[in-house]
Amino acid sequence: MNKFFLSVILIIVFSAIMQSFFPWWSMALVAFVVGFIMPLKREASWFAGVFAIFLLWLFYAMFLSHFNGGILATRVAEVLHPITGGKVFRLYFLTAAVGSLTAGFACLSGRLTAMVIRG
Repeated sequence: MNKFFLSVILIIVFSAIMQSFFPWWSMALVAFVVGFIMPLKREASWFAGVFAIFLLWLFYAMFLSHFNGGILATRVAEVLHPITGGKVFRLYFLTAAVGSLTAGFACLSGRLTAMVIRG
């Protein structure tokens, strides 16, 4: 299996587990550790974190919204109307984008820390 896709799978699985018990930013710790351990190029490390958490948060937001009929997501999308235009899917996308940028920079930080330590 390609190291990139292995990194993505590791980040998705362990972030989903960690976020069940810890705050939302625990996914950044997971991304940092995976970035530290997996020997990817800097750009690939960043994209692995972005891609993994974007998918995880997008599908998780849609999953949670499905079970309450989308009531909360619709109201939040209306509150954030200047950004989302009142569209729920744009809210999902915005949520996933914020999380994915956090994870991307955490994974890149882990990779750069590994490069400094290992030489």
